[in-house]
Amino acid sequence: MSTHTPAHGAESNDRRRTGAKIALAALAIGGIGAAVTTAAWTDDVWMTSGANAATFELEGSVDGETWSEADDESTAIVIDESELGELVPGETRTVELQLRNAGSADANLADATVSTTGEVFAGDTPATAEVDSVAGTVLAPGETTTADLTVSTPVLWPDEYQGDTGSIVITFTAQS
Repeated sequence: MSTHTPAHGAESNDRRRTGAKIALAALAIGGIGAAVTTAAWTDDVWMTSGANAATFELEGSVDGETWSEADDESTAIVIDESELGELVPGETRTVELQLRNAGSADANLADATVSTTGEVFAGDTPATAEVDSVAGTVLAPGETTTADLTVSTPVLWPDEYQGDTGSIVITFTAQS
C-alpha cells in the first residue's frame, strides 16, 4: 500500500479552486436575485370613462314657435288650409317650412320627398308642389334651416279643376 501525500502547494491550489467556484456560485445567485428584484418593480395607470349614445331628432315647424317630431304621417305637422286653399289659375303660393336639429349629433339633410294625391294634382294640367332642396345641409345640434313649399297652378288651368281637392305629404329625412 502506498501512501501518497500531496505536496503542500497542490493542496493550496485545490482550496483556491474550490473557493473560486464558491465565489462564482455566490455571484451567480446574487445576480439572479438582483434581476428578480429589478423585475419586481411595477407601476399601474388606470383610466375609466362613462359612455352614452348621442340623441338624434329632426323636428319641423310652420310657425317657428311650435316644434314637433312628426315621425310619421299620422303625426304630420298640418299646414293651415288657408295657406293653400282657394287656388286659382296662374297662381303660385309659397309656405316656409322650418327644420330644427333637436338632437345632440349633427344632422345631414337629404332632399324632401313630396307626394301629391287628389284631383287638383292629377289630369293633363295639374297643380304642382315642390320643396326647395336642402340636400347636403348639415345642422349642428340646436340649429335650424328653412325650405319653401311652392304650389303652382297653370295659367290656363281648365274649368274642370274648379272645386277639386288634393293632398300634399312632405317627408324630410336626415342622418347622423
